[in-house]
Amino acid sequence: MAPVIIDSTIADGVLTVDWIRATPFAGSGTYTSSVFDAGAAVTWTKLTSTNTIVPYFSCCSVSGTTTVITYRTGNSPVPDASWTPFTALGTAGALTGSSRYIQYMVQMTTTNPAKAPAVPDVTVQFKR
Repeated sequence: MAPVIIDSTIADGVLTVDWIRATPFAGSGTYTSSVFDAGAAVTWTKLTSTNTIVPYFSCCSVSGTTTVITYRTGNSPVPDASWTPFTALGTAGALTGSSRYIQYMVQMTTTNPAKAPAVPDVTVQFKR
């Protein structure tokens, strides 16, 4: 598959591409964040994210996508056996535990080749 870009202004010498999408989407994907350092041991309180659906055809509402976010915490800068296992978020994104470091993982799936989940941002909150 090769992307196609159309330049509707002929002979102006400029081609600008704001974004490009190639389909079909992958059926699933996983993103593991870098390790975040709170600078000292903190109490992790909440993880929130913006979840969207990226449509290939914007005319239709299509179900069949899922996004699952899990997290783990630890006190060493590199995840090792002392870290907690990846754990599901609590109600309303509640986090539990105290540590200096945290890492999250986003698992996304779709059963529809015209739609894919997207997570443009994630925010982690804590108390010192």
